[in-house]
Amino acid sequence: MDEIITLPELKDWLQIRGEGRDKHLRLLRDGVDQFVRAKTKREWQSTTRTDEKYRGTDTDTLALRHYPATSLTKVEIDGSALDHTDEDVVVLKEEDGILYRTDGGVWVKYGNRPIIVVSYTGGMDPPTDLKMGALELAAHNPGKAH
Repeated sequence: MDEIITLPELKDWLQIRGEGRDKHLRLLRDGVDQFVRAKTKREWQSTTRTDEKYRGTDTDTLALRHYPATSLTKVEIDGSALDHTDEDVVVLKEEDGILYRTDGGVWVKYGNRPIIVVSYTGGMDPPTDLKMGALELAAHNPGKAH
């Protein structure tokens, strides 16, 4: 898992030199990373997502969890493959991570049961303002390392 803030970034932000406090700083960085991921409800790096499960929307659009999204490699509905390479069946709007049914169908919703399975590459690196917020959060922790 990539980090939202790296140890060198944190040490530079806190103006800490040397390695004597690295163990504490790694723990602090990991805690801040987990907090930010939980609050934003997303991972912050582009990676291959395999067999993500979705419930339907009863519309022709399905928002993927990680965007931008590229390299769509699999779409299944209730165990049956959908031809993800045919634009007359499904189209991926990469920048928004939205799958559109273009064959006239909808992403059918069967209660709370996730029946749609998608594999793709998606996600993005953390934006600068998020990194700055994470650094500020780390700088104001109760167990300050500096």
